[in-house]
Amino acid sequence: MPKTTTQHTYIGATHQSIAQFLQHSAGIDFNNPYPTASSDPAINGQAESDHFHNVAHNLLDQYYPERVVTRSSRDPSYVTPGIESMLRCKNKLMRAGLLEEGDRN
Repeated sequence: MPKTTTQHTYIGATHQSIAQFLQHSAGIDFNNPYPTASSDPAINGQAESDHFHNVAHNLLDQYYPERVVTRSSRDPSYVTPGIESMLRCKNKLMRAGLLEEGDRN
């Protein structure tokens, strides 16, 4: 059976990105600075919901970007795209001679 490759996306969260996200998001005001002047509460509620969604989505994109990793058909099924990325990082460090750094990852 020939080897096939597929690209998979995953969210690459690191301890540093989580800490930065929590620090930044603690001070964010999710209230809409441009509320609608409509008297219909359904329209106002939808505008508030849309504003919250946009702010939250932008934060997630900024601190947890989607990353792409290529996996082959020969990779074991239990190796997820996130694990594959960590293994590649470790191999890169080991080949560069940074054995201690590679052992920590």
